[in-house]
Amino acid sequence: MDEINSSADVVLKFTNEMNDWESKMYIVSRIENGKYVSDEKRAYVAANSRSDLDQYYFNILSKYCTSKERKYGGHPDHYGMPTRYAGICESAILEKNTLNRNRIEITAKSEYLDTVYMFVLLKKTDGWRIDSLKTKRSEGWDNALL
Repeated sequence: MDEINSSADVVLKFTNEMNDWESKMYIVSRIENGKYVSDEKRAYVAANSRSDLDQYYFNILSKYCTSKERKYGGHPDHYGMPTRYAGICESAILEKNTLNRNRIEITAKSEYLDTVYMFVLLKKTDGWRIDSLKTKRSEGWDNALL
């Protein structure tokens, strides 16, 4: 697999796992707040405590993102429905730009939200890692939290 497609694969795996985590956290939150959730979802989430899901979140970050202090992001406290990266799949990738041999930008549009995401990836010894994220809703790019 070439570098550009390898980095895009990291983005797709990251967004898929983050969507999975966010869906589970949303269900746990609804249960904790006394909202109706089907018995099937209750049973599923009962096997996954909030601390298990917090650890799942941190594992996703360590697996796909650069290791650095994230003062404002990097905490498992933002989730909802639809999930943040809902609908990001291979066909949602708009651009793949190689900036240099160690830096690539992957741009993708959410299928369900009116948001375009730019994932900035850096080449590390163990492969491509997401270093930062930018979003675009109408004009211009804004820094976003991972």
